[in-house]
Amino acid sequence: MPLCQLDFEKLNKIIGNPDINNVAIGYNALNNTKPDGSNNVAVGYYALARNTHGSNNNALGTQALEDNTTGKNNNAFGSDALTYNTTGNSNIAIGSSALFSNKTGSSNIAMGTDALSGSVNDSSNIAIGDNSLYSCSGTFGNVAVGPNTLSRNVRGSKNVVVGLNGASNLEGSGNTFIGANVDLSTNAYSVDNNIVIGTGDGVVRAHFDSSENWIFSGSNIVFDTANNTRPSVSAPGITGQIVFDNTSSNMYYYNGTNWIIYEGALYSPEYKSVNAIQDESQLKFMALNRFSRILIPPYSLDIVGGLFQGNTDVVSVQPYSVCNLTNIGTNAFYGCTSLTSITIPKSVTKIGSGAFYFDTSLNTVTFDDISNSQLTLIDGSYNFNEGSSYGAFGACISLTSITIPKSVTTIGPGAFGGGISLNTVTFDPSSSLGHISNNAFSECTSLTSITIPKSVTTIGLAAFNNDTSLNTVTFDPNSSLGYIDAYAFFNCTSLTSITIPKSVTTIGLAAFYNDTSLKTVTFDPSSSLGLIDGTAFYNCTSLISITIPKSVTKIGNRAFANDTSLNAVTFDPSSTLGYIDDYAFGRCTSLTSITIPKSVTKIGNRAFYYDTSLNTVTFDPSSSLGLIDRDAFFACRSLTSITIPKSVTTIGYGAFLRVQGPITLYSSGYTIDISSVIKTTGGYGERFIYI
Repeated sequence: MPLCQLDFEKLNKIIGNPDINNVAIGYNALNNTKPDGSNNVAVGYYALARNTHGSNNNALGTQALEDNTTGKNNNAFGSDALTYNTTGNSNIAIGSSALFSNKTGSSNIAMGTDALSGSVNDSSNIAIGDNSLYSCSGTFGNVAVGPNTLSRNVRGSKNVVVGLNGASNLEGSGNTFIGANVDLSTNAYSVDNNIVIGTGDGVVRAHFDSSENWIFSGSNIVFDTANNTRPSVSAPGITGQIVFDNTSSNMYYYNGTNWIIYEGALYSPEYKSVNAIQDESQLKFMALNRFSRILIPPYSLDIVGGLFQGNTDVVSVQPYSVCNLTNIGTNAFYGCTSLTSITIPKSVTKIGSGAFYFDTSLNTVTFDDISNSQLTLIDGSYNFNEGSSYGAFGACISLTSITIPKSVTTIGPGAFGGGISLNTVTFDPSSSLGHISNNAFSECTSLTSITIPKSVTTIGLAAFNNDTSLNTVTFDPNSSLGYIDAYAFFNCTSLTSITIPKSVTTIGLAAFYNDTSLKTVTFDPSSSLGLIDGTAFYNCTSLISITIPKSVTKIGNRAFANDTSLNAVTFDPSSTLGYIDDYAFGRCTSLTSITIPKSVTKIGNRAFYYDTSLNTVTFDPSSSLGLIDRDAFFACRSLTSITIPKSVTTIGYGAFLRVQGPITLYSSGYTIDISSVIKTTGGYGERFIYI
């Protein structure tokens, strides 16, 4: 006989068990077994004790299958597993007290502490999880997965329950419960054929009635599976009632007077969507589980703020063929990092701030029926304290192109900011766009060109800031642009030329700062420009020449400072310029000559500081200049002579320090009384000649 084979007859004689082919290991295991109980294996204290006629059972664990009588083909693993089983057959119990006190129940599978414990006459059940199907009576065909699921079930059969504490105290049958703590309301415990999905109170409850209709509890929603509930126009309904017809895929909504039909409201299988009623007049789109694809329903609604925020499962968002969506709310799809495409319905009027912010995989944005789009606002928000913006499509780093509908009037702060792959932005020639807001396209480092619609009146703060590949900016000849705000084209290091529309009145602070490739700036002869603000063209090291429109009244602080290639600055003879601000042309080391308009009243501190090639400064004989401020022409080493207008009353400290030639105080042969007219404020090194 092989070494591992047991001789049951000899073994039972040795251990004192009179039955045939039984193995008992442990104190009182298989104790008091009747002679006809055969082929049982009992391992553990009182395992299969007082077994009578039961055969082909396996019991491992203290008191496992204790008091089994005629039960056959059972497997019990764990302390008290299948204890007090009487006539139950073909059960599997794994876990402490699993199938405890089962009597006549058969063909059950119980896994987990107290799983199917206390069940009486229960058959064909599957219980996985502690206390699942606990204290049930007369049930069959149930599946319970999760701790406490279907506990204290009474007579309920053919139920499927998945989730913690799901569907306790249930008498009904044919129910499906998915989610933690889900249940029917107190007065519906005995209702059959329900579907409950959700967590706690936040659930959708559905009941399958005798007419084969799915009825959502409390919401008057009916799913017609038998094609027999489609209401006629004259059929009365309950206010707020919704009927889904599975055959035609239509939805019917009763508003209290009429049935409203929404064709195709049920969606193809690849789309998942859950809808709930906000009130009797409005449907809201709500998410109760994770989506991979979203089909926007055909009825009028908003996608409320933050609805899908952080949902990393959503891949695409598409509208139904008929869709009346009007608003995509703030942060609606924020951080949906798997989203690759979105089609915006033509009915949408607003895309909220952060709606698709940080959707890092989004590469396609399509506007449905773009020529008829009703979209007016692509929004964003700007935090002035942090200097940061959260735009509708901000930080969408995979988005490569976008075509803006002609209906859009405002592109909000940071709307496309940080779109580092965005290389093409297209506007309709008949665009209604009026405002490109702060940071709207900032940090779009792949954007190479942009054509600004003629309707645009304002380009906001840092709108194209740090677009380092932008080499062409085109304005319509009939542009309505009035204001280029601060930092609008800051650090656009590839921009080579710009033609400023005649309608522009202000070029803001640092608007073209550090545009190191900018060679040509052109103004229309009939320009309306009044202000070139501080540092507007600072460090434009490739700029060669500039002609200042006659309409300009002020050139701001450092407006052209450090433009080291600038060799010619031209003013219109009828210029209205009144003020050349501090350091306006400082360190323009290639500038050789300058003619100051007669309208200028002040040349500011260091206005031409360190212009080492400047050899000619000319004033109009009828100049209105009153002040040449301190260090105005400091270190202009090539300047060999300069004639100061008779209108000058003050020359500041060091105004002509380190110039080569003499400074002549001269005007039409009139000798200036230096003691009464010229006030020098402590200057040194200047050599004045009075004529």
